[in-house]
Amino acid sequence: MMTRTAKFLSLLTLLMIFTGKIYAQHKITHLSATELVEKLYKGDKRASVVQYWIPNCATAESQVQQFKIWQETYGNQIDFYFIGITNKDSLVLNLIDKTNYTYPLYIIDATVDANLNQRMQTFSMQLNQLLKRKPQSFITLYWNNKKQAIQLDRKATINGKKLTKLLQG
Repeated sequence: MMTRTAKFLSLLTLLMIFTGKIYAQHKITHLSATELVEKLYKGDKRASVVQYWIPNCATAESQVQQFKIWQETYGNQIDFYFIGITNKDSLVLNLIDKTNYTYPLYIIDATVDANLNQRMQTFSMQLNQLLKRKPQSFITLYWNNKKQAIQLDRKATINGKKLTKLLQG
């Protein structure tokens, strides 16, 4: 017969294994502009969308819900790179838990620029330079793998018409 201590330790071990498996599903990738360009060029889907977002923004939860809809609708044809502007993985993990988001989320690597206000600008400029484009800021980038063509947008929402056009090539 098991003692109370042995039962407690068994339950604690099971809980730790379960918690570890759940946490492992919520992976956040820190991404540099170079790594993103590699992903864009090597992507096996027709197109990619890169969109910046701020995890502690008032609308962050609804944005993550929208990301989920885009992934479910177009995820088999388009690679999505939703890139958070933050130093705190915990903000993103909290949103993942609240929204039951199961797709990859990214954070701009902190080595890009220490200042959060400048991080997105610096990352955008590096990305444009690597893609051999003139420096421009953007919030959403549409990438056509076939033509290696880019369309930039300063809006914080994904445009369904642009996605359709992107998929048509």
